Amino acid sequence: DSRLLVSSFGCSPETADIEFRFTLDQAMDKGDNLAHHLIQSFKPGEVDYETAHKIGKQLADEVTGGKYEYVLTTHIDRRPYP
Repeated sequence: DSRLLVSSFGCSPETADIEFRFTLDQAMDKGDNLAHHLIQSFKPGEVDYETAHKIGKQLADEVTGGKYEYVLTTHIDRRPYP
């Protein structure tokens, strides 16, 4: 789908796995939590794909506080909602 709804911060989506590993290797105190996996969903017709992606980016920016890399993807392989 031409990766239309993929965003990232502090890394490249194409090499994020390598970059995340590098960050982890450089961490002084790794602690118990090494990553977060956030999932958001909407009711049918609640938002379109682009709006869902924009809301997801706002959420990721808020959660990471501009301190941590992330890759954000929005599924567009589901039935589109007007």
